[in-house]
Amino acid sequence: MDDKNTKKPKKDSKKARAKRRLFFVSFVLSLAVISLVVFAVLELSKKASEKRTQEESTLEVEESALVTETAKEEEKEPVEETVVTTEEESIEDTLTIEENEQEEPEELTLVFAGDISFEDSYSIMGSFRSNGSDIDHCIDAQLLSKMRDADICMVNNEFPYSSGGAPLAGKTYTFRSKPSNVEILKDMGVDIVSLANNHVYDYGETALLDTLTTLENAGVPYVGAGRNLAEASETHYFEMGGHVLAYISATQVERTGNPETKGATETSPGAFRCYTDTEFAVLKERIAEADKKADVVIVYIHWGTENTDKLHWAQESQTPEMLAAGADLIVGDHPHCLQPIECRDGVFVFYSLGNYWFNSKTLDSCLLEVKIRPDHSVVPYFIAAKQHDCRTDIPEESEKQRIMQYMQCISPTVTIEADGKVTNVPYAGPAINYGAVARVPAPPVRDTDPNAVTDPNAVPLADPNVAAPAPDPNVAAPAPDPNATAPAADPNVTGDAAATTQ
Repeated sequence: MDDKNTKKPKKDSKKARAKRRLFFVSFVLSLAVISLVVFAVLELSKKASEKRTQEESTLEVEESALVTETAKEEEKEPVEETVVTTEEESIEDTLTIEENEQEEPEELTLVFAGDISFEDSYSIMGSFRSNGSDIDHCIDAQLLSKMRDADICMVNNEFPYSSGGAPLAGKTYTFRSKPSNVEILKDMGVDIVSLANNHVYDYGETALLDTLTTLENAGVPYVGAGRNLAEASETHYFEMGGHVLAYISATQVERTGNPETKGATETSPGAFRCYTDTEFAVLKERIAEADKKADVVIVYIHWGTENTDKLHWAQESQTPEMLAAGADLIVGDHPHCLQPIECRDGVFVFYSLGNYWFNSKTLDSCLLEVKIRPDHSVVPYFIAAKQHDCRTDIPEESEKQRIMQYMQCISPTVTIEADGKVTNVPYAGPAINYGAVARVPAPPVRDTDPNAVTDPNAVPLADPNVAAPAPDPNVAAPAPDPNATAPAADPNVTGDAAATTQ
């Protein structure tokens, strides 16, 4: 019994050990499998992470290369970037870009001179030829510098360029110049001329047409005459320095019903006349049209009475209407002498600049220099000059002061400062006695104007107070040009070849 009992536990022990070994092996195998699974998962995760890192690195390299390439392309050629958001924002951005790119206005300098003549048979051109046909020997260097350095320089071209035509029958003084003389304008620095005067038609329609062609071929713009009224009244525009400038020119002179200088019509050539109501209405239309297009509208007008500083009634009556139409500056010529300066409603009016380089007579003269400020405002400067002995010069200081004092005397509504600047301030300095102020030529008596007629068809009377000057014995007249037809004597010219009678 005891043996059975002793053997039986021994048999159970073997089975138990076998089970335990089996359990241990199973456990180890399970751990191994789990370890393998965990290891595999970790490996896969690691590889996936490395792949993501590599892809991100590659993407960064590609993006960096793209940015670098874009920067290089922008350095080579800037491109306009358009970002479309809403339609309103797009339009707003476009307007902003256009405003930023718009040119900022700068200051411009304009220069104006009065009457010039290149009449070949007169002493003015004889002197020019005897000085080597060099304008530098005929006009002061300071004045020429002003003309040449100006952005725009304008003069009154008071004659035709032609070798043809015939002097108008019955006209006392007729002028003409060879077409080649147009080069003198360039030497002077002239950029535009007025043909609205009473001598451009002296040799008839043929010479006028020759003049237009000559100026066109020389590249010199003109205003105030043309092949028909549309061309004669045409406004010339300059666009420069952020400004648009309009130039218009017309003539009142030969205030008769049948002027010798023909006015242009719809079908015939002539000057742009503005004396009668009908003619003046066209001028006002042109000014109003220009006012809508230009920043500064300049009217250069041939008007007034010769050899007097007293204004003609037509000057006084037409001025406010031109200002109302839109003129920003009015510059006058024709009287052969200086006339007053006024400022009306903030607009400067220079009634006459006088002769500039016209004949041998001794006359007070000037250049008008005008600064156009960035805001388009007009700032004028009066530059005193003197025509004498076929020259035009800056006068000596004492003469300059005399001319300045004279101009201030006849221009009480403005102040002319020491440097010539003209301001819109009435003169408030010491009283100036008109009768005591010297001027050249000596003025007529300032009383009733014999030309103050109200009939637009009436012929103005000669001023009985203006005596013709005596010939200058010190000025020798050159031999007349055999190819030029000598005009009749000019009472305003001393020492000229044509002045055979006074």
